[in-house]
Amino acid sequence: MMRTYNDEIPAIKRNPNAQPRDATLPAILDTIVTGLRVRLSDGTEIWFKGRDAWALNELHRAGLDGCTPITHVGPRWSSYVLKLRQAGIEVETIHEQHGGPYRGHHARYVLRSPLEIVEKQVAA
Repeated sequence: MMRTYNDEIPAIKRNPNAQPRDATLPAILDTIVTGLRVRLSDGTEIWFKGRDAWALNELHRAGLDGCTPITHVGPRWSSYVLKLRQAGIEVETIHEQHGGPYRGHHARYVLRSPLEIVEKQVAA
């Protein structure tokens, strides 16, 4: 008989207070932006897709509070911001210290370009 990795994992007790997955799924899907068309203050329209669209949408929603990899978990924030900047979107980077067992520093990204969201695609 062939064994797989899953055969060796002990059964996990289900949390009796856990909400059914279906109850939270629609709210989660509303935040998974897969495409975003924006209009800059000069009238230029730009289409972003994938994680770049998601990041720009999160920056827009966060306003002056901005986004950090801690508050808006994403694997490559610095890459998303670089691509947005290359497309002409102004994003400020604020360097902040954080404590805790893994103290160090992180970046807070704040959208500085005035823009209007013209079209948004979310995961279906």
